[in-house]
Amino acid sequence: MRKIEFRGKAVNGGAWVYGYYIYDEIVREHLIIPVPTNADFRYAGIPVDPKTIGQYVSRTDKNNRGIYQGDIARAMHYIDRSTRKKEYLYHVIVWSERWLQWQSVNLAEINVPEKERTGSPPLYLYIERNDFEIVGNVHDNPELMEGK
Repeated sequence: MRKIEFRGKAVNGGAWVYGYYIYDEIVREHLIIPVPTNADFRYAGIPVDPKTIGQYVSRTDKNNRGIYQGDIARAMHYIDRSTRKKEYLYHVIVWSERWLQWQSVNLAEINVPEKERTGSPPLYLYIERNDFEIVGNVHDNPELMEGK
């Protein structure tokens, strides 16, 4: 069975919180309810910044680290096949409304409208690679979004 989990940065303190996501319409807050670790579970939603909420994509990278929406990954690519020169390219994990699947969007195309992207394959194609690695996320590591 597929694991459904979300993460978000806590409003108080900024720590990452993992668990179930809800929007409480009464208090108008986005909450993550941590996954219970024992039988003494009580509702204890933690308010999170809605801009940081990302879903677990049910896959892991080469280090067995869970992959979430908004993560930044890197994978080795041939820059010049004739000389066999390789270089790391960086990608952001996003949900594709067009293809209804998780996508690994090349940073060069992150601001390109989805229907015009040409170098952003489905995530499952990259997961199979043995060098696919999560190196950060768009919230904690904005410097990775620049110049890659």
